Amino acid sequence: MNEKPRLHQLPDLLDAAASLLDHLGAVAGLRAGFHTTLPEGVRLLVKTGLPYTDEVGPLDRIGATLNAPIVHDRTESMGHAHVRGTWGSTSVYASHLYADQPLKEKPCTQPASEVSRRVRALIPWARRDWTQQAESVHVYDENGTPCVHVVLASADSLDDVLAALLDATGPLQFRHARKDDFVAHGSVLLDDGTVVTASAVTPT
Repeated sequence: MNEKPRLHQLPDLLDAAASLLDHLGAVAGLRAGFHTTLPEGVRLLVKTGLPYTDEVGPLDRIGATLNAPIVHDRTESMGHAHVRGTWGSTSVYASHLYADQPLKEKPCTQPASEVSRRVRALIPWARRDWTQQAESVHVYDENGTPCVHVVLASADSLDDVLAALLDATGPLQFRHARKDDFVAHGSVLLDDGTVVTASAVTPT
């Protein structure tokens, strides 16, 4: 398996995104993604459970903050509106799906300021050695339940990542780890109610 070149350090992405999310404040419905191997390291996905409309919404707020225009792409059944810009020296991409009806997803409901608080809490964890195996980290909520999802380059580091998080944030309440033919999974529930999952594609 070819290793993807690392373009960003995870703590730097988390720090930049926390500042942007603080600026967005009360804007709700955002899933924050941090990608160490993509040119646009911070990616914000609007997950309100509703499709993009012409009314002023989260993507419009992001576009105004980044001073960047909204671009529209659409296929016959679905498309998306998206924004590309920079926050400080960090490249940011944000998008919101189109659809002809409400989307079948668990919406993100927390304001950007709360997402920022949880992103900042992960910075010490992201400074540990395990992050050399992290391709992306996603911080979001599902109907108000805080979640973190880590995508790893190798399943070999799955246990180390979960152990590092537990050491950094609190004791384990439950753990579930499994492997199938394609993906290895592990998860923990932290004392503050955050559900953390880690996954990696397994070699075939």
